[in-house]
Amino acid sequence: MTTSPPEYLESPAKSEKEEIVVYISGAVNKPGILRVPAGSRVVDVVDSAGGFAPGADPTKVNLAKVVKDGVHVNVPIGTVPTAKSTGTNPNISSRQSQPISSTRNSSGGSEMVNINYAGKNELDKLPGIGPSLADRIVEYRQENGSFRDLGELKNVPGIGEAKFNQIKDKISL
Repeated sequence: MTTSPPEYLESPAKSEKEEIVVYISGAVNKPGILRVPAGSRVVDVVDSAGGFAPGADPTKVNLAKVVKDGVHVNVPIGTVPTAKSTGTNPNISSRQSQPISSTRNSSGGSEMVNINYAGKNELDKLPGIGPSLADRIVEYRQENGSFRDLGELKNVPGIGEAKFNQIKDKISL
């Protein structure tokens, strides 16, 4: 006599071809609105958002939870950033996703760059910020923790009042 496996062992997806839309914010490398396969779990959404950003506290998020269409996943910042929180678990394969939206500035223009989570490549795209200054921003953040105020960016060597004024409308916390 064979019985079907318990409900908690069955795949939560009705059809792997169905997609849902999920909003992810907080301490991930690429926050925004994502399209993911139905039945995805929070860990899949985090992977699709580029993994945990420095300072993320993955213990505050149920990574095994199945996400539903329209849900908002927020990854909080932890009190002590760890080097291991900057990537995703290599033992868990990520499902394919496709970004469908990005954060826009108030004027509807280009993408806002979150200076607490942006990587070197994203920071380098800001006007007047080249690769070496992007490196300094990341180094400053690693040494001092997350920026608490946009003006704190002026503490990074090479960013004075003029350069800050050039990018202040293109950055966020």
